[in-house]
Amino acid sequence: MLRFLIKKDSDVLKKEYRLRFLTVSAFFLSMIFLIQIISFLPSYITLDSEEKSIIEEINSRENISNKEDPEGVNEKFDLVRQVTIILKEDQRFVTKYIKMIVDVQKTDVSINTIEFSKESNTIVVSGLASSREALKTFGDSLKNNDFENVEVPFSNFADSTNIPYKITITLKT
Repeated sequence: MLRFLIKKDSDVLKKEYRLRFLTVSAFFLSMIFLIQIISFLPSYITLDSEEKSIIEEINSRENISNKEDPEGVNEKFDLVRQVTIILKEDQRFVTKYIKMIVDVQKTDVSINTIEFSKESNTIVVSGLASSREALKTFGDSLKNNDFENVEVPFSNFADSTNIPYKITITLKT
């Protein structure tokens, strides 16, 4: 290939070419950066407004909870402490009887709640039975266990299907 320029002029043209190339590249990079900033701006504004509304909601809930009666809150904590102490003391005692109740439960009888009363030494089981026969079988199974007394009120048998029931079990002391 023939060279038509002098080396000195060739070097000057190469430097000028590199400078122009860097200038154009820097311009395109800055334009890309500017377009990205503009495209993220709506998302930023939306997120900022959401953040402010969430902070306001948190602050309003904190104000509501601070306005609650501190004595009422302390009473609730005391009740939780008492229940925890009772459960720790009577855990093995009550767990044994609850296990016995759940073991005799059939698939057509569901148990919704089990309430234990330490004062009266009773457990009240309530739930839903699919039929009178299923409820009678469940009550008889409970009577065959190690309980002092099992009361299945006749009012439980008023409905013929989907029977809500409440059975009171007195525990042996």
